[in-house]
Amino acid sequence: MRFLWMSLLCLSCGGSGGGEHILRVIADDGSVAGNPIIRNAVQEIEIIIVPDPANGGFEPMEPEEIMGGDAEVRVSAVGEWVLRLRNSYIEDNFEPAGSTFRVDVPIFTNQAEDPVIRDPTLRVNFIRNGERIAESNPRFLQWPPPEDAVTDVLVRCPERFRLQCLNNE
Repeated sequence: MRFLWMSLLCLSCGGSGGGEHILRVIADDGSVAGNPIIRNAVQEIEIIIVPDPANGGFEPMEPEEIMGGDAEVRVSAVGEWVLRLRNSYIEDNFEPAGSTFRVDVPIFTNQAEDPVIRDPTLRVNFIRNGERIAESNPRFLQWPPPEDAVTDVLVRCPERFRLQCLNNE
């Protein structure tokens, strides 16, 4: 499954290759979890793609900086593909969305349709001071991701992190 990180590394390619798929990461405005998330509370966004256990994990990979240092990609010890977007990427790419915000993350892949590969699970976390303060529900990500399409991912703030989600200091 080496293709995943190689092709997703094209986050830095600026649209070269095949069509892009957008992960639209949306911060809850409080209407779902009752706790809104302000932009300045989020220092990093972590996107995790977990392969179906029947397919095995992704090949091990040491952390590698991409997008001019605005992000890091790696494969975890348990075979999960992890993209960590730093504050600089978030600041350059967030858009206000009502009383909260969203960040679009383009993903490119050159993988052909393969009936053996099952849809992986996608999770998104918001990180503050190295701690997860908000998270999405796990969901399946259609694989390969359809080109020129958008997958919305809502990130919620649990009650135990209410103050962190509202803190901008």
